[in-house]
Amino acid sequence: MIASLAFVVVAQADAPKYIFLFIGDGMSTAQRMVAEEFVNKTNGEPLEMNKLPYQVMTRTRAADSILTDSAAAATAIACGVKANCLSLGINPENERVESVA
Repeated sequence: MIASLAFVVVAQADAPKYIFLFIGDGMSTAQRMVAEEFVNKTNGEPLEMNKLPYQVMTRTRAADSILTDSAAAATAIACGVKANCLSLGINPENERVESVA
């Protein structure tokens, strides 16, 4: 009963007009923590990005390496598939993949 009621509420909710995706290239938890501490110590408030209503962290390692570059990470985020480093919009088999952007 509760699950079906929740589904009805979600189904009737208005779709958002805009969705913004902020990507902190080269930024991870450690960088956010340092920035949060700095801002908190200087003006006593939390980091602005930490005030956003929804936040998600992703892990976007490259298909051919545990470390990634911006192109492979962007492909993983926008296309939903891992890519090799230095590859943008193509999978490891060099096939084009569709972007949600």
